[in-house]
Amino acid sequence: MPKRKKASRTHGQYTAVLLEDIRGKFTLIHEAVQPIPKMKEKLDATFEEVGNLCGEMDAVKAALKILGRDMDSLKNDVGFLKQDMTVVKSELRIIKNDLRAKVDREEFEALEERVEHLEHKAAS
Repeated sequence: MPKRKKASRTHGQYTAVLLEDIRGKFTLIHEAVQPIPKMKEKLDATFEEVGNLCGEMDAVKAALKILGRDMDSLKNDVGFLKQDMTVVKSELRIIKNDLRAKVDREEFEALEERVEHLEHKAAS
């Protein structure tokens, strides 16, 4: 019978070692799983931030569309202004040429003096 006690003790020791190994593995699993709720909270916060950013991005897209329409309107306005400036430049050239053809004030005063002088000579 002493052999049986020895075998029984060996079997008990083996079971104790296995049980201790399983407990160690459960402890490791427990330690590995413990930060999961905090990680989930961080992920939820990150997803919420991503949702907020998506909303802000939609607002930016809408504003960009408005700016695009405004830019098109400004381009049209600039086109009309270019046409108007072409007309204004043309009219300005005509006015300059007309003014060059007219007698300036000094020339007029000089001619007036000459006419008066000639009239005075003719009268005498």
